[in-house]
Amino acid sequence: NTNRNSDFVEALMEFGALICKPKNPNCNICCLKKSCNYFKSNKKIKTLRKKMIKIRNYDIFCYINKKKQIALTKENNLGFLNQFSLPEIREAKKNIRTKDWKLLKKYKNSISNKKLNINLYYKFSNKIPSSFIWHSIDKNEEFIPTFTKKIFRQVSVLF
Repeated sequence: NTNRNSDFVEALMEFGALICKPKNPNCNICCLKKSCNYFKSNKKIKTLRKKMIKIRNYDIFCYINKKKQIALTKENNLGFLNQFSLPEIREAKKNIRTKDWKLLKKYKNSISNKKLNINLYYKFSNKIPSSFIWHSIDKNEEFIPTFTKKIFRQVSVLF
């Protein structure tokens, strides 16, 4: 029960990604199959080709402050999650200098056909680059993708 339409939109996207997929939908576990025209039809699409899973390594850098805020930007060139507010994300490189950053956690995440190995760094700061905007970790009015919500949960342990 929510007043946030974005939660409903995100739920539909998750449903489409996990259950009602364009190729090999999971009709057997779908709660809508009784009213689904595709499920009732005889023209089902079967694919045998497996998705190419891409493994990517990313370093995520979170500016946070004592007011329980995190700095987010829409200027990440990832090829996925474009136009969403995210912390600074860079493809992980060996021997990267993270002098002022503290490693909070290493974890794995998946988005579509990408398996992500993530190194999550943070630093407390009141100054942020000009392309960033402070966002509350606890109270957020705008749409935040699940990927970013997971980062918020990881960072919230610092408070």
